[in-house]
Amino acid sequence: MKRSREEKKKQIDELTDKMNQAIKNFQNDPQDELELLNSMTKFKNYSTRNVLLIQSQYKGAYGVASYKEFQKMGYQVQKGEKSLYLLAPRIEKTFQNGKGNKQLVKYANAEQQAKIRTGQLKTKKEIIGYLNVPVFDVTQTNCPAEDYPKLYPNRPENFDFNNTKMAFKNLNEALSEYAQEKGVTVTVGKTASAAKGFYAPFENEIVLKDSLSDTERTKVLLHELAHAEMHNVPKMQEKDSELRSTNVLEYQAEMTAYVVSNTFGLNSEDYTQAYLASWTKRDVEKEVYIKSLEEVKEVATNMIEKITDKYNEKTQSQEKTQDVLNAEKLNFLSDSNGKNHYLDLKDEPLICTGIEDLNTSKFFTDFNIRLEDKEQNDYYYCIRSDKNRKEIAKEWSGALTGKEWLSQDIKNDVLNRKPNLNIQNKIPEDTSHFKTIPEYTQQKKATDLSL
Repeated sequence: MKRSREEKKKQIDELTDKMNQAIKNFQNDPQDELELLNSMTKFKNYSTRNVLLIQSQYKGAYGVASYKEFQKMGYQVQKGEKSLYLLAPRIEKTFQNGKGNKQLVKYANAEQQAKIRTGQLKTKKEIIGYLNVPVFDVTQTNCPAEDYPKLYPNRPENFDFNNTKMAFKNLNEALSEYAQEKGVTVTVGKTASAAKGFYAPFENEIVLKDSLSDTERTKVLLHELAHAEMHNVPKMQEKDSELRSTNVLEYQAEMTAYVVSNTFGLNSEDYTQAYLASWTKRDVEKEVYIKSLEEVKEVATNMIEKITDKYNEKTQSQEKTQDVLNAEKLNFLSDSNGKNHYLDLKDEPLICTGIEDLNTSKFFTDFNIRLEDKEQNDYYYCIRSDKNRKEIAKEWSGALTGKEWLSQDIKNDVLNRKPNLNIQNKIPEDTSHFKTIPEYTQQKKATDLSL
């Protein structure tokens, strides 16, 4: 049944009241506040106000979408589930009429429309109200829990951080590289107080106490990096006066550190609660609270994206299997720009579309070959084999996976036995003498017969 304008307005007012009450609750309860921050890492594409609404209506929400969006994904909202509501801004073009009052462009008279077209009357887009939008959480649908990460990737719970010494080492290195990219100097040494670290905005420098453990170093560095990102000299000059107080600045830095830590699965909840209890005044104005949270969400999202990329690069390079390392060392499935595609193609079918023999010894022959993937991309390689023509015709005429092609190379076996051996294996450049497998084997047979 279609709702009247009054009914719509009443529901929007109720949602707004709910959001305002939620703000008070979150300000007064540190535990609820941390839950709100956990939600912010899940709903980074939503405004802070809508994250507040989601959290206040459905604690533990995982990911929301409209009824139709879930249907498009192949899932159905369970019978009896009640929708959640978000507030979407209603944006309209406005102009100043002759009396100096704001008016919607769609209600302009003919004379005003003519002036708008000629530019005599300037227009601008403004939020003139809000619309309530119904959504459901994925946990309210028939989507199995194991599919949640596919629909909503990059969740904190999907990030693999095992709290080992190596994991902390990689994370701290990633943080240091992030700081370097941002032009922030990080030094370790003695501090003149009990503080575990501090950020000096005029020097754009972070100093960390030299007695910190790996875990402490990570948490303190994240806190100070948040200061460096939000509270450097140029940023502070742009801030409203109510956002410059020490309590708000410390609140923002620790909340940002918590959001990033939470993404990595670092257990910093007790640490953060104790820190906030000593710094934060919870009687700040609602708009100050919202503005400070918005900045926390934006900065934390950017930090997470960049730091996780750096962390993943380090862990992936350490987790490479021997065949990956061999492929990279031998330039197997490397393109003309030097990028290696072995990881993408190791389980994909590749066809040999060209071959020529090079150096032949008593025990093996070096062949230049051209391999083609299913997207018709070509990769050139010098492979060493002890196979005879008959074996080549039989085994190399069909498709082999990238891993199977690599296993055909004697050099790969050598590297498996001696991983640190340096083998130079250049990508073939001259392909003018390439033959197909049948042409190559038939040509050889004909040559043999003529002898």
